[in-house]
Amino acid sequence: MKLHCVGSGGEVFLVELKLQNQDFFFDRAVSYTSRTISRLAKKGKEGNDYELPPIYFVAVLGFRLDISNREKHYYNGKIIDELDQEVLYPKLSYRLLLLPNFNKSKTELPTIMDQWMYLMKHLDEIEELPNYLDKRIFSRMFHPRVCF
Repeated sequence: MKLHCVGSGGEVFLVELKLQNQDFFFDRAVSYTSRTISRLAKKGKEGNDYELPPIYFVAVLGFRLDISNREKHYYNGKIIDELDQEVLYPKLSYRLLLLPNFNKSKTELPTIMDQWMYLMKHLDEIEELPNYLDKRIFSRMFHPRVCF
């Protein structure tokens, strides 16, 4: 499943949910963001007007990556200088959430990120909003408004 969203500040969010193993996942991610950048770039203009909005590729994965250790469940990638880790281009981010690597229990969810990860990993087991999840954020998932 893929979503293409635009934030209120013009930033672009490419959200992908992939539960099955995907060969060449990073090639696919780079290709997907490259196509988006190509579409956003102004064509046929002369001069120095190539400013792009921030672009975030967010992947929620139901499989482990070859590079991942079994402990790490969140990656935040950018274009950096390998020598000193300085961010060279802050407007392109790759955020990866690896559900199989998330092993916290429902009593170990101090942050909203932990709560989201737990909910995504265990959604098929949860029928109503549990007490350990933030009511303000998650209540609409269990009691959505119906709009016509």
